[in-house]
Amino acid sequence: MLAKYSVFIARPLIPIGNYDDTEIYTIRNLQIFIMNLTKTFFAFLVLMLIGDGILISVHVLNKLDIVNNTKLLLTTDGGYGEMYQYFKEGMIAGIFLFAALKTRSLMFFAWGALFIFLLIDDAGQLHETTGEILATSFEFKSVFNMQPRDVAQPLAVALLVSPLFTLLAFAYFHATAKEKKVSHWMILLVAGVGFFGVIVDVIHAAIPWGFGIVALIEESGEMTVMSAILAFVYHTHFKNSEYATAAHPEYT
Repeated sequence: MLAKYSVFIARPLIPIGNYDDTEIYTIRNLQIFIMNLTKTFFAFLVLMLIGDGILISVHVLNKLDIVNNTKLLLTTDGGYGEMYQYFKEGMIAGIFLFAALKTRSLMFFAWGALFIFLLIDDAGQLHETTGEILATSFEFKSVFNMQPRDVAQPLAVALLVSPLFTLLAFAYFHATAKEKKVSHWMILLVAGVGFFGVIVDVIHAAIPWGFGIVALIEESGEMTVMSAILAFVYHTHFKNSEYATAAHPEYT
């Protein structure tokens, strides 16, 4: 069967031979999805990564004392790198909430709520503040080179995101096939953000030496994964709208 479809995918304009209506409908949807993916996702991703690359390069130039502007450091609170991240997180949240309003999807609303939280957390340093409160309240001890607040931060993150993950799990149980497919990719991508934002952050706190290399890995990793998420979400909900409409005519 795959061989039968592969000819049609490779040559989308050939006459439709012995295909029934259901097969034609399925193949055309697949064609639209593949063509839109190649035309928009990678182009948008490259555009976002160019921005990341510029900010990462300027950060390195600052570290080498070739440029002297702390606002250009990725590790500066309120710097240009953080502002770029705020923009991406806000865009992701906005797209998901727009999609939720359009499709009446609890799944997309839950993802939008998660990225609103990430934006507020990054801008207001919620998990850092919560980590300090936990460390003081429960008398956390220093481990290796990590301060008590650094030890408590992973627990703070878990506590803060638990309600949102509960909402996501509930929404997933009631989601459509398309929403679940989007969510599978989102889980992988958000796991990437968590890896750099939590695990590498803890490693950075434990290893203060290394000429800031660990900090660079943490910040640049978060930036590139967030760019991938924005490109994926933008493609899924806007540029791939023809595929989404064909697959879900009830949304129109």
